Amino acid sequence: MGGPQPNPGAGFSYNIHGVAPYWRVAWQQLTAKTQYEIGTYGMHVRSTPNQIVGTNGITGPEDEYTDFAFDTQIDRTLFRTDVLSFRGTYIHENSDLLASVAQSVTPLGSHHLNTILANAEYHFGNRYTGTFGWFDTGGTVDPALYAPAAVSGSANGDPRGAGYIANFSYWPWQNLQLAAQYTGYTRFNGGTTNYDGSGRNASANNTIYLDAKIIF
Repeated sequence: MGGPQPNPGAGFSYNIHGVAPYWRVAWQQLTAKTQYEIGTYGMHVRSTPNQIVGTNGITGPEDEYTDFAFDTQIDRTLFRTDVLSFRGTYIHENSDLLASVAQSVTPLGSHHLNTILANAEYHFGNRYTGTFGWFDTGGTVDPALYAPAAVSGSANGDPRGAGYIANFSYWPWQNLQLAAQYTGYTRFNGGTTNYDGSGRNASANNTIYLDAKIIF
């Protein structure tokens, strides 16, 4: 906020150098009561973290991130107006952190992260929905990149996290959605107790979220 437009990307921990191609391909199949979808998506990004702008723009070593993912969804109509939905996605990220190694941010040049998300949702007619989901993330242990710090840090350098999400939504009329959502963490930044090295437990990040959306 308040920076030059377009932003030159200098002095930031993460930025985009050049183009960042994104892809999305999906196949859908409809039957009388069921809709199926399966697809893939991903992105490739080159970043020049904490670099300064020279006469030829941002120069220096680059970090590279390549994400690829698969997802699926099944919607089944029940009892004429009710709908039961299942959704799932898997994301794998490879990173080559040459710039971060050169800047002594991390001694490890190669990292990966894996994320799994899944949920089931039941639509009661056109006014109510209940959803329960589960998530799990894991990857390369790196005590330098994931250093201890209050709340946001990791005591053991492990990025693993896991938990669940429960949501209830209500539509009093077609373009207004009222929702309550609870997120519970069974693991956060590699631990369940004292995960940040400052005495904080994963459950301390549990959150309830209330919102109203007007759709137009």
